[in-house]
Amino acid sequence: MSAYVKSVIINGKSSTSRCHFDFYDVFRLDSDIIITLTVDKTAVDSCEEDMPESLLAGGFTTTR
Repeated sequence: MSAYVKSVIINGKSSTSRCHFDFYDVFRLDSDIIITLTVDKTAVDSCEEDMPESLLAGGFTTTR
């Protein structure tokens, strides 16, 4: 059985993406993450238009 990410909540706020997380915002700042899964593939959309900057642009455009 497959599971799909239905929603992501980071520090009490809905994430703008279900497909990737910003390392700095999530891990370096000691965030709380709640990931809700579903087995219903039709309940989630694809992530094709929401790729991380590193993959979409061929590299990071900003540094931290």
